[in-house]
Amino acid sequence: MISCSVMGAEQSNSASLRILEPNDSYEIIWNRSDIRLSSSDNVRRSSMVAVPGKIILHGSKTTGIQTGKVMGLDSLTGETLWTKPGASGGELISHGENVYRGTYGIATVQSINIESGEVLWQTLLPGAHSTWDIFLADDKIFVHTNDFEFFILDNKGEILDSFSETDDAFLEMGGILYMEVYMEGVNGIMAVDFSSNKALWRVEAGTAYTYAPIFDHETIFFRTAHSPADIYSIDRMTGDINWKITNDILSNLYVTDDKIYLLNSDSDLVALDKFSGDELSKVKFSSPFNLDEEYRGYFVSGDLANNMLFAYFGDNTQISGIKILEP
Repeated sequence: MISCSVMGAEQSNSASLRILEPNDSYEIIWNRSDIRLSSSDNVRRSSMVAVPGKIILHGSKTTGIQTGKVMGLDSLTGETLWTKPGASGGELISHGENVYRGTYGIATVQSINIESGEVLWQTLLPGAHSTWDIFLADDKIFVHTNDFEFFILDNKGEILDSFSETDDAFLEMGGILYMEVYMEGVNGIMAVDFSSNKALWRVEAGTAYTYAPIFDHETIFFRTAHSPADIYSIDRMTGDINWKITNDILSNLYVTDDKIYLLNSDSDLVALDKFSGDELSKVKFSSPFNLDEEYRGYFVSGDLANNMLFAYFGDNTQISGIKILEP
């Protein structure tokens, strides 16, 4: 199956757009390159998330006044459904049909209406500056700010608890607080009993890791920062390493029920077996990624309700809607 590029009114010249090499697994059904997604060298997560039928992203148009916006796209066509101005960065997470955003500057948490982009509710995090991490688990929202404040909110935006924590705290589940390990020469993740503050387990990765860890049921996934990077699968309750592989990964990890998708520095879309780390497929994009360009982020996400993946290439600001032909 040869991939194709379907162009719409908002989508640009196909001459510079990447396509996938001929394959039987994926087909590009739309492209656009008029949106530059937010990214930085200290990126914590993808600037685009998906819910059934839609992609929610934050970034700016590549032409005109380049102010930050939160935008909703149709996942099957790539067409813009709505745009809301005034977003200068932030952290996006999605779960089911819910999308939450943690803001930079004055720290707030927002619940975003996926149909219109309107803010359903917004909670100011008192005395805090800029969300650093935001997670969702057990119908609670967990936020760690860059001035070391940690907040727990319910899914209506009410603050349930808050405290100061120098180490980056991720979330609490079942009475266990999961935190980043960061000391000179040592990085990793640890689990702490929430009530007694007793350490339960600790995994040291040796080098710093980029992107926030992914808590997927009873498993934690994360990748180290350097390339080639180490990708870890860790048992959430015991801290045992299920598997560890090394990969020239360039993007975030996008975890599904049985696979992990990523972009690597060889310009490939890679699928791994979630339970073993084994490589299931690798399909190359035409024209290598320009890694000499200033880093602008490479992201992958997906709308599995419609068997869609989405890839973003920071060097040419291309977003591709990719149909999964063999789910």
